[in-house]
Amino acid sequence: MEQIVLGGAATSLPERNIALIAVLLHGLRAEAVSALNIEDYVACFSTRVGQWLRIREAKAGSK
Repeated sequence: MEQIVLGGAATSLPERNIALIAVLLHGLRAEAVSALNIEDYVACFSTRVGQWLRIREAKAGSK
């Protein structure tokens, strides 16, 4: 796993690649990850709500 993260970090877009690896590790399907846009990420640091991703279309039957 460490080699995958290091490989993602050693590119021209390390932040994007590490973020993609992180959401894949949390169980998102590759199709859902590939459909993500920056607008789908919300960070609510001032309200302490946390961070979340909006998944536009999930696998049938999933929540």
